[in-house]
Parts: sequence; structure tokens; C-alpha cells
Amino acid sequence: MDKLIAYLNSLTKDQRTEFAARCGTSEGYMRKARSTNQRFRCELCVRIEMVSDGAVTRPDLRDDWADVWPELAANRKSNGGATGGSNKGAKMSRACSREAA
Repeated sequence: MDKLIAYLNSLTKDQRTEFAARCGTSEGYMRKARSTNQRFRCELCVRIEMVSDGAVTRPDLRDDWADVWPELAANRKSNGGATGGSNKGAKMSRACSREAA
């Protein structure tokens, strides 16, 4: 099962609503996007990682994460495969900047 969906399912309805609001979206959008394999925007991935306190990470949300956030790929290599948790101070990569334009 998808890590985001598993995380959402672990929350109560009120917690899911609050989580989605803090991420700047809705639970319905997140569930539909995952079920249709829609790619989340970079900004939403960062918010989900931050609001979930790293329970759901950017690599969990995008298959192109290493291209979008090369600093995470470098961090993963230096940690022997672990993402090292949430990178709350991460800057948006050039790929993400182009996406936002």
C-alpha cells in the first residue's frame, strides 16, 4: 500500500482533515491523486513531509525525487540508503522551480 495512503488511514477523520489543511490541500485530492498516479507538485511534497514529521517523505511521493531534490540523493548515498529523515530546511531545486512557473 502507498505510504501516504497508509499514513492517512492511520489517522482519525478529524486528524486527516487537519493534516490535509495544514498541507494546503484536501484529503480527497491526495487520495485521488495517488489512485490515478498523478504527480504531486514539489511544494505539496515538501509540506506533506514536514506536516507528517517525516513519516511520509519526498522520495515516498515522487519517483523522480532524486532529479528534483539532488541533495536528498547525495544524503541517501552518504547514509547508506537512509533518507536521514525530514530535511525541513530544503530549498526548492531548479526542476521544482520550473514546475512552479
